[in-house]
Amino acid sequence: MRHLRIEAFRVYSIVLILIGHTLYFAEIDLSQPLAKAFAYSIAILARPTIPFFFILSGFFLGGKILDAPAKAISIAHKYTWKLGALFLFWSAVYALANPYRSWTLLTENPVRLIFEGTQIHLWFLASLFLTVWLFALWPFARKSGTFLALGGILFVIGLLGGPYRFSALGLDLHFNTRDGIFFSTIFFGIGVWFHSSKPNVSKATATWIYLAGITAFSIECIFLWSQNRLNPLYNDYVLGSIPYGIGLFLIAYRFEATRLDKLAAPFAIYVLGMYVSHMLVIDLLLKPVHKLLSPVLWQLTGPILLCLLTLAITWLVGRTRLKRLMGLD
Repeated sequence: MRHLRIEAFRVYSIVLILIGHTLYFAEIDLSQPLAKAFAYSIAILARPTIPFFFILSGFFLGGKILDAPAKAISIAHKYTWKLGALFLFWSAVYALANPYRSWTLLTENPVRLIFEGTQIHLWFLASLFLTVWLFALWPFARKSGTFLALGGILFVIGLLGGPYRFSALGLDLHFNTRDGIFFSTIFFGIGVWFHSSKPNVSKATATWIYLAGITAFSIECIFLWSQNRLNPLYNDYVLGSIPYGIGLFLIAYRFEATRLDKLAAPFAIYVLGMYVSHMLVIDLLLKPVHKLLSPVLWQLTGPILLCLLTLAITWLVGRTRLKRLMGLD
């Protein structure tokens, strides 16, 4: 049985991601104070969404593996076959859309091509693919906390090689630690732990964890900006991402579905399709169009256009035999 509020929060999350990518990748002029304030606010509000998706994957998919350990390989294979097919297909699509970028990645940074595909947002599919198999093949007791401990170690290494790379303890890994298993493992493990322990967290506690998370994340971003001139738009994750992602999950999990949640939940089946296809809409349609509009008008209309177009494309393809290309079964 579907959890309506969690399904709704998947929809809210993809909307935030699409708004953020519209502002970031469509070359918005941030010289205006209003535009900058809006872009940074969206960047902050959207940051727990990817941790949220990884926690959900651990909670549901990792939970299946936890409940049926003898079927771990078959469960992982069934799910990651779909992820891998989407990654390869959409990498081919984006390679055709921008062959120059793909050739540059292939010749100058093939490792990045492996972990991100031919368009940057596909990193999520590759990361989830690897994390699922890491958990399925985990040689120790999956309930023992060792997987979560590994996630913590990888997360710290990722921080030192990522947002804290310019600090005294920073690491120069020559690798974007958002990719691979550095970022994803701890959140997947947290999702598995939630599935196993079913924590009875009160609504007030869930709210306070979320508020503590957004506060910690924001303060950390300000600190990194002041110390290392690291723009908040580029902070994929920081230490505060942990309570921020947990808080978003708990608010979705512990509260009853509202009327808006019930309206939004049915659209959750289109989330994956909207995610894989939205950069194509940005590159081919929105980038040319936004130059015709004022920055203020574009901030209001661009995200709406992207959400509606990607939803329409996913829905239309979903009505054909090609629906699996949008992650629809």
